[in-house]
Amino acid sequence: MSACRWISQFKLPPEHPDFYPVAVACFQDTIAHRTLVLVAGTEGIVSISAADQNLTSTSGDPFPCTLVYQGLVEALKGTESVVLALTQEGQLLVLDLSCDQFIPIVGYSGEGKIRHVEQGVSSGQLLVVRQTEAGKRTVLDVVESDNTPPHSFRLLETYDLALELVDSETRVIVKAVTVEPANQRFLIDFLDFSEFVDGQCVILASANNKFYWLQHQDKSNVELNVVHCFASNVMDFEFSAIKPCSLLVLLDAGVLMVFRDSFQSESESSYFTASICLQSPPVETHAFDTVHNSLLYSNGFGMFRLWYSQEENAEEITPRYEEIAVYGVVAIALIANQSKALVMTENNQLYLYDVTPWQRNATYDPARLVKLGKNMQRATRRLTRRLTEEVEFDGRLEEAIGNEEAKFNVLALYRNRRMFGQLATMETSFHSVMPPRPSGTLMLSDGSKDDPVALFACVKFSLDQECFELLAKQRRWSICLSYQLRTMVYPIHETFSKEGVFNAIVMLGKGQLNRGLPVFRAQIASAVQHGRDSALLTFTQQIPTGKCYITVDETAPFAIPEHTRWNQRTAAVEEIIRSNREGRQEKLSVLAKHRVAYGILNESSKEMAFRIIGELATHSLHTWYALDEPVNIDWPTRDAPIRLSSYHPVALDFVKRFLLKADETSTEVALQRDKLKKVLLNLNALRLDGRFCDVEIRASGTTVHAHRAVLSASSAYFEAMFRPELGLSEGKQRSVTLHSIRADILQLLIGFIYTGQIEIEQVTASNVQELLAAADMLQVPEVVDGCCEYLCRELHSSNALGILRFAEAHNCRQLAEVASNFVYSNFPKVALEDELLDVPYALLVKVISSEALRVDSEHQVFNAALRWIRHDVVPRRQYVFEILSHVRIALVPVSLIDQAIGECRDVSLKIALRSVRKDLTSRRGQLVPLRVCPRVCAKKSIYVIGGSRREQSAGWTPTDWIFESVIKYDIFAREWTESAPMEIGRILPGVAALGGKIYVIGGERGSQILANGEVYDTQNNNWEPMAPMNVPRCEFGLCTLGGTLYAMGGWIGEDIGGSIECYDPMRNAWRMVGDLPEPKFSMGVVSFEGLIYIVGGCNTHSRYLTDLISYNPVTNEWTKLARMQTARCQMGVAILDRHLYVVGGNSSQQEVLRTVERYSFDENKWSMVSPMTVRRSSPAVAAADGLLYVAGGDQPCEINFYRAQITITSFECYDPIADQWKVCPDLPTSRSEAGAVVV
Repeated sequence: MSACRWISQFKLPPEHPDFYPVAVACFQDTIAHRTLVLVAGTEGIVSISAADQNLTSTSGDPFPCTLVYQGLVEALKGTESVVLALTQEGQLLVLDLSCDQFIPIVGYSGEGKIRHVEQGVSSGQLLVVRQTEAGKRTVLDVVESDNTPPHSFRLLETYDLALELVDSETRVIVKAVTVEPANQRFLIDFLDFSEFVDGQCVILASANNKFYWLQHQDKSNVELNVVHCFASNVMDFEFSAIKPCSLLVLLDAGVLMVFRDSFQSESESSYFTASICLQSPPVETHAFDTVHNSLLYSNGFGMFRLWYSQEENAEEITPRYEEIAVYGVVAIALIANQSKALVMTENNQLYLYDVTPWQRNATYDPARLVKLGKNMQRATRRLTRRLTEEVEFDGRLEEAIGNEEAKFNVLALYRNRRMFGQLATMETSFHSVMPPRPSGTLMLSDGSKDDPVALFACVKFSLDQECFELLAKQRRWSICLSYQLRTMVYPIHETFSKEGVFNAIVMLGKGQLNRGLPVFRAQIASAVQHGRDSALLTFTQQIPTGKCYITVDETAPFAIPEHTRWNQRTAAVEEIIRSNREGRQEKLSVLAKHRVAYGILNESSKEMAFRIIGELATHSLHTWYALDEPVNIDWPTRDAPIRLSSYHPVALDFVKRFLLKADETSTEVALQRDKLKKVLLNLNALRLDGRFCDVEIRASGTTVHAHRAVLSASSAYFEAMFRPELGLSEGKQRSVTLHSIRADILQLLIGFIYTGQIEIEQVTASNVQELLAAADMLQVPEVVDGCCEYLCRELHSSNALGILRFAEAHNCRQLAEVASNFVYSNFPKVALEDELLDVPYALLVKVISSEALRVDSEHQVFNAALRWIRHDVVPRRQYVFEILSHVRIALVPVSLIDQAIGECRDVSLKIALRSVRKDLTSRRGQLVPLRVCPRVCAKKSIYVIGGSRREQSAGWTPTDWIFESVIKYDIFAREWTESAPMEIGRILPGVAALGGKIYVIGGERGSQILANGEVYDTQNNNWEPMAPMNVPRCEFGLCTLGGTLYAMGGWIGEDIGGSIECYDPMRNAWRMVGDLPEPKFSMGVVSFEGLIYIVGGCNTHSRYLTDLISYNPVTNEWTKLARMQTARCQMGVAILDRHLYVVGGNSSQQEVLRTVERYSFDENKWSMVSPMTVRRSSPAVAAADGLLYVAGGDQPCEINFYRAQITITSFECYDPIADQWKVCPDLPTSRSEAGAVVV
């Protein structure tokens, strides 16, 4: 373990007790011969001055500490010559060493908000990234200092950065690298640019998940070249010039990407790539130590060091980790030209960490390492600091804090809660009798005969189904259940039910309940991960329900001050301070807290109180404890109610529930609800009769009488209007007019304020938006939430954009998020609606620039953009280049652009489109970016699954040449790769994609027809079994519709099948739903707009059919449609651009076909298109990116005078706009009778 020394001389000024650190920096003042440590916090920046870089003090006195800036600071940056601070408002400040104060920089005043600052190639040069005031441009300024304190800066150059998705949340980082002989070859290969010369400045940048380098075009213009696109956003990057040179990229997902010189010869690739998954993510703060090939980082709780060094000629990097015994780290900064780093914790403790590799002599003081959780509040920090200053550090502190941790999990580390926080729930209930025991429930007990069972605790822990299946399959995850000082560990795959639920009943003895109810904690952890235990997520029980055990203490252990803040963490602090301050008169700083009370006038409850305490004396005051919180019980007279009072409302509720029986509790709640309802109804009756009303609300000529007190109690708007101290004129008027609300809407809202309800038939699609807007204005949140739920249920492709605009206008974030996700997921349909034509420019850009768009082809985005422009072409044509810059124009076929140019009637727009086409074909990218990376959610890969192989040069048997393998074609990279194979090989299976997974069902293996199936997870690249069909099938039809799978017909053995069955993926079960009009097999089956279409195939009367029929699963109706022009079977089918394509197959003349015909769903009409380049039957067919892909198949061949079907490797695609077929890269091996699907 490396050395880490606590800087005891660092003390904050006493006038800033609430200072909370966020950043730290170190600067060597060569003029005054001193070392400055600057700490930025929530209230400003403080500076300490030391004589040397080791931060030692010969006198032992605290370092001078002064406040050098007051205000909110976002970042602190120390360069070789200056110290810079970036405020929350985006202002850049520099430290003036003459007065030790931060001042605005002189000589440079960039317009807008500064987002990032970095040192340039020289010590006096800065790279400043700023957002213009209009917010539409991101600009890089290169400024230079005169190196004369106080520093004055001058602007050298300014470049426009055409970054994607740059908004207020985007992290933009820019750094400069000087080309040298040691790194020239690496930069040339890594950036794919051969013209770098020695001494040239290369600027690297990152934004969102992309990494760029800036290529100079002229003095004021640069071109952003995308070097890498990562799966996660870039948090930071660093270039190391130390041989071998390397580039380090830290991703938000907790992954460090290392691009490093590969030690290879000049003729080979000069760099290699490695990705390292960090232990204990996420990364809250970090520092690159490129000198020692390491990364220092903290997750807000623990601090770690990753070593990524690589031996020469080694093929890969072997990471090593070191855990540093400093906790609650919020900032790390390396000291320039020294092997040391400053480490700042959230309780304002400063450490000096020696980064020299593998120092074993630790010099830190364990007693000083007070562990703090990331979510602790300022009050806890103040108490912790007070504890640090007043209490001797001995074993009692650690023991007391440890006991509180065991019970309340104050320091539980939610390591991945951003990802997993919504995937699990924990429920705890307590019962006086043995509760029902679900199947598989664990019974837990200490087994002590001397401590009889007094209470049963039920613990239920539920995991999301997909998350559970993943963890169970890895078979290394366990659930750790702990309470008090007990911990039990059980494997997830053995103790959870198949629904992902863990149930346990814990039998608690009286001795365990001496201090109240235990608090249960459940933790999902891996037994072995990187050689150590690692927690995935932690849950602490919520407030328990049901009958509770309450401890009674007639003599309080010590007095509770009237306004003392009392919580789980400070329980240990209070006990330690109380036991250590004998003879001291100091008092803890306290926070005011309201006392809550409750009265019970229930005779049976009084009798229960008698039995527990023995006898309640009149006017006696007793203290009970629930959840370690005091509850005072006062009974003034025999006939008076029992009065409960406490500072802790939950503890008060526990005592109340304990005194009331279960049925009495529900009765009391019902009585209180009925009483409250009766009061509201009476008030509403008074309002309707006009009695005691003191205000009139007018809207659209209608007057509504009301009571000011009632309106103010339910609406913050009315409460502010009627408060006399605000002096508003409406507060003195008898009549108030609301001009922006309709009369019927006002009556609905006033009625809700009085009755708490609005009849569902009173809310309609025509008035819900006005009702929400009015409720938002009057600040009635319950109505706002109800209207948002209504609009979420009514989302449709025809109204989603309008609801999104409305939600954003009224700051309904949840509704806006739901509407946005709907638009992104259903964009191909939304883009065809007229609502798109009226959206504002900003919203259109937001939608079409999103990576979340689920599109089949980028030309769908291109068409949507052109529809919007053409709708009002004169004012909108000015945005053509800005809008098309958000379209992946390089992925749009040139023929489609030519078609758009031919259909364009506006001369200016036609010229602009021609310029874009020329820019695209010349590959210059000067008008719009030529991004070839598809959207994250766009369909990108074609999977070809199973099938058979028969070749002329090889003998063939049914089993030996049946494929288990799965190959994947990337339509943008134009290359084939292998995916995980199936468990068993299949020919002629049913294949379909549903919910991001691929289902492969049935088929034939040898002479056996299969009913079983497998499910492929494209994210994890693994297969899992699924429930088998009721009927084994091959050469059958399989399609998806409404979130389910439909299997129909097929060859079922010695006969042709005609049954239809449906699969529910949530229940993992099949059910029979009907029959075909006649049995069929070897047909094509697809689904489109709620109907299932069946084309061609074979039946009992004919081997080759021209039939096309549709099936409505809701009404169970069949409809005959136009027939194909050519009878065929064993063909491939797919849907593309509202057409059904039928490809190849066998015809009635027993020939293998090249012909392709398509059916128009809109016209109910068939037409022929250009034939394929080769004949094929049983091909794999799929549609993606506006093209029709056909892979493999078989065709006839003469072998020794015998006619046989031979499989082929041919792969081609059809462009419907050009009506042409293009040859694509061949399959790795010939294949036929396979399935194909696009994901």
